[in-house]
Amino acid sequence: MIRIERQRERYWLCRYLQPRIGEGSDALALPAPGHRTLNVEVLAFAFQTEIRQPGNVAPGDTVSVRLGRCDPRQGGISFSPVQ
Repeated sequence: MIRIERQRERYWLCRYLQPRIGEGSDALALPAPGHRTLNVEVLAFAFQTEIRQPGNVAPGDTVSVRLGRCDPRQGGISFSPVQ
């Protein structure tokens, strides 16, 4: 039941985000175990995701991200760091 609710929430988030593809947003860097990726929470949408490590970023720093892809049917949402 929880999985279905998460899929539904992700579907509607994708539908909301689709017209905003290419737009930038601020994200908060979270602790991450890897050195090539960074966990972030996109502040405008309260959405956590993983992005490529944009240089030397510490947990708690704010980074700029851009919405790259959003597919409501597959539930795929991807952000990338703004250079």
